[in-house]
Amino acid sequence: MALEINEQLLNQLCAISFEAGQIEMEYHQGLAEDMISTKGDQSPVTLADKKADDYICQQLAKLSDYLIVSEEGNRDFSSYNVSSKPYWLVDPLDGTKEFIKGIGEFSTNIALIEKGIPILGVVYAPALGQMYAAARGMGLWYSKDYRENKEIAVVSEQDIRAQQQTNTLIMTSRNDDWRALSQGCDKPFKAMGSSLKFAEVALGKAHSYVRRIGSYPWDVAAGEALCIYALDKDGNKKSSLTYADPCALNEGFVIEL
Repeated sequence: MALEINEQLLNQLCAISFEAGQIEMEYHQGLAEDMISTKGDQSPVTLADKKADDYICQQLAKLSDYLIVSEEGNRDFSSYNVSSKPYWLVDPLDGTKEFIKGIGEFSTNIALIEKGIPILGVVYAPALGQMYAAARGMGLWYSKDYRENKEIAVVSEQDIRAQQQTNTLIMTSRNDDWRALSQGCDKPFKAMGSSLKFAEVALGKAHSYVRRIGSYPWDVAAGEALCIYALDKDGNKKSSLTYADPCALNEGFVIEL
C-alpha cells in the first residue's frame, strides 16, 4: 500500500519515535556493561539500540509494505528494487557513544527514501524532548519539548532566515577532528552527537554541518531531509548524499541551507 505524505503520517512517525525514545531512556542512566557489545565495524551497540529497533520496525511494518533497512536490523535489499520503490531507513539510536557516556545528544532517526532521495525524515532527541520532522510538500516541523503535548508545528521560512542572519556556527561530529577543521577558519565550530547537527542547521541555528569522515545512509537520511525541506518544501534542493545503495558508505560532506 502506498503512503500519502501528510500531517497524519508525520504525527504517526513522531509518535513511533517518541515511544522508541522512551525505551531508550529506560537504559540511558543505568546501562550495565553486559548490555553493551561491539559490532564487526568496531562500533558499539547496546540493548537499548536493539529494543528500540525492534519497536520501530514493528510499527513501520504496520504502516506500509515498504522495505525497512535498519542499522541494527535488516540490511538485505537484494529482492527489493530500491531504485524505484520507496523504502524506510532507520537508525534507532544515533549517537550510541554519547548514549553510553550518559550524554543527551542522541536521537532516533526514521527516513523514507524514494528514487534515491529522502522525501521524509523524523529525528527525535529523547533526553532533550526535541522532535524534528520534515517532508516533501510540508516543510520543516518542530517541537522544543514533544514530551509536554505530543504536538509539532511548522517552522516558518521567516523564522529560519531570521536565525540564519545571526548564526555563523559550523557543526561537526565528535568523531571528527574539529580542531583541525577549524584551523584557518574564522567561524566558530561546535562538536555534537547524532543527527542534532542537521537539526541545528535546519532551524537556522548553525550555518553548516561539515563532516570529513564517512557515514552510512541510515546515519544521515532523516537529518538531511530536515535540511532539504526547511526552506523549500518542494525539495528542489538536491541531496548532497546518495541513497541508491542503502548500505553504502558515504564520503565526507558539507550541509547548509
